[in-house]
Amino acid sequence: MLKISVFELFVAVIPEAFIFIFGVYVLANIPFDYKKIVISGLAAGIATYIIRLLPLFPGANMIFVILVTTTLLVLINKIYIIQAISSFLILMVIRLITEWLNLLVLIEVFNIDTNFVNPISKTLSFLPSIVLFLFVVVGIYILKRRRSQVS
Repeated sequence: MLKISVFELFVAVIPEAFIFIFGVYVLANIPFDYKKIVISGLAAGIATYIIRLLPLFPGANMIFVILVTTTLLVLINKIYIIQAISSFLILMVIRLITEWLNLLVLIEVFNIDTNFVNPISKTLSFLPSIVLFLFVVVGIYILKRRRSQVS
């Protein structure tokens, strides 16, 4: 079980879910539907929270999060399943890279022990990876937008 606090839900999990939903729209070249993005972002964040409360071994929760979020993208946002899966998996790889970079900086540069007991310090320590993930997704959006304006 990978229990997370309510603080982590609102500061990390729900914002991360919004970035994922926004990123799928960007990668799938679908016009934004802000109402659907908000609904599916909140639902994905809450679903992630609930899944992490389940007594699953580490890694299994990620598979369920991918399945639930992809289902939300298909049902709520009406995104084709192939686009939803491929975009979400690309974003998952980007997210893992940003998380790894943040962990590398915490350990190698700042010599911080990453066995956090306090959920607030854990969330604040990993917040830069979420911000970096947002920058990458927004960067992809800007590049795609510029490319479409040129052609």
